[in-house]
Amino acid sequence: MPRKRTAAVNIRVTETEKRKMERNARLCGLGLSAYLRELAMGHQVKPLGPEALRGIYNAAENVRRNAKTLAPIQIDVAMRTIESRILELCRGEGSDDRGRDEDMAGEG
Repeated sequence: MPRKRTAAVNIRVTETEKRKMERNARLCGLGLSAYLRELAMGHQVKPLGPEALRGIYNAAENVRRNAKTLAPIQIDVAMRTIESRILELCRGEGSDDRGRDEDMAGEG
């Protein structure tokens, strides 16, 4: 039977800190609570995949987050660029990119 978590721990952070924690949690493939719990227990939490893969993930997240405000052509272009970057990684190209794909969805 799984453990039931019934106790709550509340902390105050700025909106910027919260966004950064949420982003870091997503990069590690965890929810915010699980991410903070792992860190608090002294466990090492690592981001998923190489830098370039995280950049592609960020680009896809930007498309998802902004889908309601983007024109269909912007979504199409962003998704085609993301697909292209994934194919490049599969072929071993562009591995020194350092994840600079964050603006694929039209964000600065």
